[in-house]
Amino acid sequence: MFDRLIVLAAGQMCYSGPACDIAGYLESIGHPVPGGYNIADFSIDLVQQATATTLGHSSTAAMQSARDGNPGSGVETSDDEWSPLVAKESSASLDAVVDSLTADIPSIHASEDKQFLVYNTNVDLIQILESFQNSKQHESITRSLDGITGKDWTPSSFEMVASIGSTPYMRPVTPLQQVKVIFMNLYDLVVLMCSQLRRKPTVRSGRADKLRPSLFVQFKVLSARIFRHLYRDPTLMLANYVLSIFIGLMCGILFYQLDNSMQGVQNRLGLLIFILAFYGFGCTTSLLVFSEERLLYLRERANAYYDPLAYFLAKVTFDLVPLRVVPPLLLTLIMYPMTGLAATWGQFLKFFSTLVLFNLTVASQMFFIGLLAEELVVSNFLASIMLLFSLLFGGLILNKESIPAILQPLTRFSSFNLAYEALAINELRHANIEEVRFGLEIEIPTASLIS
Repeated sequence: MFDRLIVLAAGQMCYSGPACDIAGYLESIGHPVPGGYNIADFSIDLVQQATATTLGHSSTAAMQSARDGNPGSGVETSDDEWSPLVAKESSASLDAVVDSLTADIPSIHASEDKQFLVYNTNVDLIQILESFQNSKQHESITRSLDGITGKDWTPSSFEMVASIGSTPYMRPVTPLQQVKVIFMNLYDLVVLMCSQLRRKPTVRSGRADKLRPSLFVQFKVLSARIFRHLYRDPTLMLANYVLSIFIGLMCGILFYQLDNSMQGVQNRLGLLIFILAFYGFGCTTSLLVFSEERLLYLRERANAYYDPLAYFLAKVTFDLVPLRVVPPLLLTLIMYPMTGLAATWGQFLKFFSTLVLFNLTVASQMFFIGLLAEELVVSNFLASIMLLFSLLFGGLILNKESIPAILQPLTRFSSFNLAYEALAINELRHANIEEVRFGLEIEIPTASLIS
């Protein structure tokens, strides 16, 4: 997975080089990887125990030095008459402190023995660091740094406590060297761009630069990761399927076998707007598609792991197909024959296609709102307001002719209006309203009402 590996301990570099060579390197310095152990775990345990052992020895030596009354122990000597009493009292209190601090040393070592895989090995961090400084990996790194910053560098002394968080070497960087580094980075950028455009390896400094995976490969890898996430946590997907089946059964029972009377036509229109409202407000789950992984995406994108288009296509595909296509199919297969809607295959396919397109459209709008608003509360509020206004101009609640002329263009941006009109035309275009009034049979083409 990794080409190069860096192992640090107490701010010092214990290894830096090809990841495939670390097993041989550990064996060369006298710490071979035991059979059956993972190399990464063994390396971490090795440096952890070495750090704990070396720091423990340093702390014990410091406390012993303080107990013996060496300089720096905090006990001042003087020739006045009070100095013997002060020294005696300070020595007694210091002995008590040292004894209390060192009383748990056996238990600490016992816990370390259980924690580390290499507890039977005599590990010394200073020895590990010296072994690395004498290795060919260290020589390779030194030559690479010398090529950038020059050979004038000063090694810093190794102090376990003082060096934590510091670097082992301090290299002077002059303005000329900074300019050289900038030009080298620009050259590397140009080489990378040219290799991406040509789509073939380019050779520089005796080695071939690795090409970035294609957009299809990135999409495949990201899709596999998203699918595993859906497989491990299928709660949302299963909830959509169960609710679609439940709503399909409830609509089939409440609107069972609708006739062609005025009441039947009214129920058909009510059924259509209810289904659109159910899936429209159900699309608010798409607000979480990008917001949950915003920080993860920013970190991975900053490291140039993949192209943003590949991530977007993967997320959209695995949100749209299982959540925006399959649930409408389940609802349509259950509800359509029970309610007695237009029974031709052409009208059935148009009904399902319109429902899916409406679902995809509203889900895309939720994607956009989720990207704009970082806070989930804000995105939910904006999504609810947008859906309510879209439903208001949908064509059933408010008559289009009663809308002021200046606001009528808003109906063209209403997803509910477009989907509702398409479903109503598909359902009622070839139907007739049959009513018996005052003993007379009245038959009115619904196409005249739709127009």
